[in-house]
Amino acid sequence: MTAVPVRWLTVFLDFPAASFGAGVAFWREVTGSGLSPARGAGHAAAGARILAVLPHETEMADPVGRFYRLTGREMAE
Repeated sequence: MTAVPVRWLTVFLDFPAASFGAGVAFWREVTGSGLSPARGAGHAAAGARILAVLPHETEMADPVGRFYRLTGREMAE
């Protein structure tokens, strides 16, 4: 197996608004990396497509077509 040096890696961090700053600070510290300029608001900035906006959720697809839903509910601990 041959090792290939990685010169560039892009990662999209998705945190609740209340913990965004702390989450970004954590990953910058762990990886020793910088932060690029913000690319817009939320999932659409990461290339996701909105498929449907429903009363309590939004159906989306990521850039490769995987389906997911966003809801206003908090995740269980």
